[in-house]
Amino acid sequence: VDRSKLNAMGGQMMIDSTKTPIGEADYDSDFELNEACQTYIMTDVCEEIRSNINEYDDYIAKDDQGFGSITCMFTDSDKNLVTWANETEYGFPIATEDIGKAFANFSREYSDDGYLMKDKYKFGLKTDKVKDSNELQFFTVAIESTINVRASFSEAYTRKFYDKFQSLVKKIN
Repeated sequence: VDRSKLNAMGGQMMIDSTKTPIGEADYDSDFELNEACQTYIMTDVCEEIRSNINEYDDYIAKDDQGFGSITCMFTDSDKNLVTWANETEYGFPIATEDIGKAFANFSREYSDDGYLMKDKYKFGLKTDKVKDSNELQFFTVAIESTINVRASFSEAYTRKFYDKFQSLVKKIN
């Protein structure tokens, strides 16, 4: 996904004073959430940030238990995608050809705190009613930054943490 036109730190698309969106997400149509990608996201992204917070603690926030503050459908201690898939016919990692169907089924599950999985973890499915199929369009991994958007630190001070955060985003992508 090309996010160069989006405000990654705000987590939302920027809107100018005329209420016109500034930039659009440009999705990579060749991307597929294959088995290797699922494993990478689970171990090299989600588990890495959560458990090795000392490497990131100057720009990634900590959760209440002192781990990296990350919301990840692959590793959250709540009912997560890996646990759910392993309790179904899909298993983990989910076969690439089953991703759309698996995510459609996972989206209807409820988390331990009462949210639908599709709402808690923010992923989108494109449904083709003619083919009776679903295609995963996007999913998110939310990482909480230590940058306070309402703080009055200098640009030089904030830039240091912003650049580190953006380097992590590039590594993940």
